[in-house]
Amino acid sequence: MSSPRVLGRPSAFLFDCDGVLVDSLASAEAAWVAWATTYKPDFDMERDLQHGRRAVDTIAELVETALVEQAFDDLLAREMDTVDGTVAITGAAALTESLPSGRWVAVTSGPRELALARLNSAGISLPERLVTAEDVDRGKPDPQPYERGAEQASVPVGECVVFEDAPAGIAAARAAGAGWIIGVGAGAYTPWSDGSVPDVVVPDLSAVRFVDGELLVDEELPRP
Repeated sequence: MSSPRVLGRPSAFLFDCDGVLVDSLASAEAAWVAWATTYKPDFDMERDLQHGRRAVDTIAELVETALVEQAFDDLLAREMDTVDGTVAITGAAALTESLPSGRWVAVTSGPRELALARLNSAGISLPERLVTAEDVDRGKPDPQPYERGAEQASVPVGECVVFEDAPAGIAAARAAGAGWIIGVGAGAYTPWSDGSVPDVVVPDLSAVRFVDGELLVDEELPRP
């Protein structure tokens, strides 16, 4: 077994939620497909849904302006109905529980209500600080969410490590100036339009440890 890689000594830890801390993919896809029957019958998940972005931003591109608020509320209700299907990403609970108090922030593109419900369903201890869709004017891939996350942690963003699975989120972290970016899952190697990729990609959070102030990576996924 190879020795762990020492990635650095971050002061704070910023975690995306869906795909990083929790696996909500099946329930979210079911909600979007059901939503589309009313608002966008020709909706195609692969073509029209870019993971990591705020749902309201995607909806604004798919329906008439006058229907955006109604359509978003409908989607949120459907996602809340399926939240019990959310489970933890392997290693997420152990890693977050091992971090010093107040040192980690969840930075999600989802609404606060949904994020908290999914974390609870997955058995993840709630973070002391949370940045959600309501807390920003511009969602990922804009850097604002991770800038706000660093502010919540009260440290410069360059001292933060970001955990992300989605290209839009990785681009947001890179634009914000995050000190380190850890991709979660093979999809994290897919570059955003600006070419942003993470520093390292792990299969799940069981491959990451924080020991004596050092962030250790035990297993990396090779670049495709």
